[in-house]
Amino acid sequence: PTAKHVVLDLGFSAKEGTHRMLMVLEPRKDSKSAATPAPPSTKPSTDGIAKPLTDEEVTRLLKGTWRYVDDIGALYASFAADGTFSTVREVQQIRLFQKAFVRTPVSSGRWSVSRGTLTFTITASTHPDRLNKQFPFAVRSISDRDFIVVDYMGRVGKAVRVP
Repeated sequence: PTAKHVVLDLGFSAKEGTHRMLMVLEPRKDSKSAATPAPPSTKPSTDGIAKPLTDEEVTRLLKGTWRYVDDIGALYASFAADGTFSTVREVQQIRLFQKAFVRTPVSSGRWSVSRGTLTFTITASTHPDRLNKQFPFAVRSISDRDFIVVDYMGRVGKAVRVP
């Protein structure tokens, strides 16, 4: 028996009226800048090009209290200058037919920034399985107002500074 060959016409075109779009991507002329990945943390500069932040700059910007909202409620993380942190969970509850915000301590311990990664070392927690463990978060960007990280499970999170 003879084998049949089927040729597929992938139609790399974008004829008018077909609701298709054709994009032609070309490598950048400056191959050095194209080969360099974007830094995890950046700061604005006067020339309009983002510059990588040092670990010292991330550490300085991180000090203070940040609010992260998830499907449970709000988590407040406070970073002290001495390298300690504490977190408090705020949830909404109905009490005496009124909504009330209840804050409960969650965990505390030490924090550090190294090579663009914020690491929490838990020394006290309401979750016993977290005690004496480290949790790394890759810092993607940080400013005076916003803080974006990727957690150890690959989830992106955004926190805002609490005045």
